Amino acid sequence: MRLRNLLTVLLAVLVFSASALMAQEKAEKKMKLEGLAFINWHTMMTDSTDNEGGEKENTFQLERVYLTWKSSFANGWSARVTTDVENSRSYEDVEIEINDAVDDGGNGDGVVDADEIDATIKSKTKYALYIKYAYVEKAFEIDPLKAKFTFGMIETPMIGFVDKLADQRWVHKNFIDDAKGILIKSNGKSYGIDNSADMGASLKVSAMKMVEIEVAVTNGEGYKDTDESEDDAKNEGKAYYGRVTISPIEQLKISGFYRREGLDNDEGDFHKGYYGGGIAWVDKKLIMVGANYLVVFEKDDGEDLAGTQVDGTEEKYEMSIIDAWVTLKFDTIVGMPLFLMARYGIGDTGHKEGKTTYMGAGLGYQFDDNVRFIAHYDQYDNELADYGEEPNPSAKFSVKCEVKI
Repeated sequence: MRLRNLLTVLLAVLVFSASALMAQEKAEKKMKLEGLAFINWHTMMTDSTDNEGGEKENTFQLERVYLTWKSSFANGWSARVTTDVENSRSYEDVEIEINDAVDDGGNGDGVVDADEIDATIKSKTKYALYIKYAYVEKAFEIDPLKAKFTFGMIETPMIGFVDKLADQRWVHKNFIDDAKGILIKSNGKSYGIDNSADMGASLKVSAMKMVEIEVAVTNGEGYKDTDESEDDAKNEGKAYYGRVTISPIEQLKISGFYRREGLDNDEGDFHKGYYGGGIAWVDKKLIMVGANYLVVFEKDDGEDLAGTQVDGTEEKYEMSIIDAWVTLKFDTIVGMPLFLMARYGIGDTGHKEGKTTYMGAGLGYQFDDNVRFIAHYDQYDNELADYGEEPNPSAKFSVKCEVKI
């Protein structure tokens, strides 16, 4: 009888201890919900008398909405899921409006070729939902080193890093993210160089806040391409990243960047990417200023995909990007939460009429930690547009708002 009572007491103690341990583990798990929205009103200011392409636009726009769930667990583990709602143009339901009667082009073959049709293609804009981030992360520390390992749909090493330095993502993308805006090839097509998020894994190591090294390997297609296609040889290779940032003092950031993406199983002869570096001064109470310079390359078995092939050689064709910014806060100067933001970018494809220049600046007001507005003017000056006698520069005035939830 005494033994049975003893076993009952021991079992009760075990159950109580297990329940207490589970309750403790649950208490260590923390959930956090965040939201972020970019809203604007803008009007195009390009001279509408240049041609029909210069008509003015006056519209309100919800650019982006991000919803983020974050959970932290015991032993340095955490997880994050972020959805991205984008205002994008859809070509799923395309309407083709025939402007003039078409014939066979007068060649008598009875067949209407594509270049013989005078038509307007109409598409629709709608909100598209994407998974921007979905990853698990492990943080650990071995003094004096701190490290984070991230696995899943991750933030790529360079784009988010530059956005944090400049604090201008809600006003304009940096030109690693928005290379398509300033790298315009001779055929009029834009050229992208990186994705802000992608499926893969990364490792970030920092030492005494003076040196930070981040490496990553990803699929290379970005978060909007949900799977690598077996039918496209260009999706066979992976994208490899490296970033080194040195901070001799806390505010000064000197960085080197490298990205290379394989376009085939033979990545030595089929690849693209960029390399370069930047310098920034980051004082979040007063001024954030910096600049990056990048060399962009692409190679396909010794032939250039981005520009003019150099016959008889295996040289890579190279393009370049300059991205500079400044954010100046006037709180400590005039006692009001005013701020100035400006950005300057140059993209050069190396071709004739291959240079595009961006300039943008605005004055803003920080209502509180969660809401800020800016009156902003920007313009793109494109040499190819001048050559084609199109409206140039393309100018726009906006009132932009960032809201944190």
